[in-house]
Amino acid sequence: MALLGARGRASYRAAYLRLIEGVGSSEARSIGKNGDLILGDLVYALRPDDELRLGVHLYYLTVGKRLPLGDTEEWWIGATMAGRQAEIDWDAFAILNTGRLGIGVLDDAGRVVSGFDRSDAHRGYAFKAEAARTIGPVRASVQLLYSSGDRDEATIEDRFVSPEGLFGTEGYWAYTHIFTANGPSDVNDLAVELGNAGAGILTLQGRLTTLLHPRLRGELFGGWFRATHSRNSSRDMGSEIGAMGTFSIAEALSLDVGAAGAFLGEFFGSNPDRLYEVFTRFQFQY
Repeated sequence: MALLGARGRASYRAAYLRLIEGVGSSEARSIGKNGDLILGDLVYALRPDDELRLGVHLYYLTVGKRLPLGDTEEWWIGATMAGRQAEIDWDAFAILNTGRLGIGVLDDAGRVVSGFDRSDAHRGYAFKAEAARTIGPVRASVQLLYSSGDRDEATIEDRFVSPEGLFGTEGYWAYTHIFTANGPSDVNDLAVELGNAGAGILTLQGRLTTLLHPRLRGELFGGWFRATHSRNSSRDMGSEIGAMGTFSIAEALSLDVGAAGAFLGEFFGSNPDRLYEVFTRFQFQY
């Protein structure tokens, strides 16, 4: 359920989502144990030409006991800015995340047998800066993202918890294809989300796109990834490079063909393998 609108230079959204777990589960007792996600956004155009915008955002999630997410309560408070200056389009955000995690294995009474209980409070941060400019026929984009993390997996203090991390999804927040999902049909990637499973992340990514034909767009991309805190005695996650072509068949219907290579660091283990991928994606999307 959502309420959206605009008044003068301001636009707003208020939304409520009822999260239903257990549908399709073999355990009938898990059905009907639900959670709530409340979202509020307010964006104001600081200039009449809409080339400088400021946003404030407040999201709240609460999930009851006896669910895979456990007895969890999370807040996200964020500020965004976006604009255009000297032919450069840019955007940025800063997010404070605070809450209590209840992820773990529960017994019949709803007590945490293993994992974290709701007493495990944390406070984390995430920041992003992105800029893009058209140079001749090429559109160049670059983004830098950072999130805080905990010194080890068993600690809950300073990690940034993303909704994607909680729900086991990823979002399309990166330019890369192996470290992260890049489209709805992607299923064979490393599933890195902004919180990086509690380790935090620092990543710098770049992308070049150009129109090769009225119906064909080409793209080169690359990314460098480093964890805020070590896992397997290393913060080095590695890097990725790749290329993709997108052929527009009709409105909202396209065919992607591409290849990528990821050179993993020891964050993923001792002497990790290099990963290579050749992919196609036939997609109908509005």
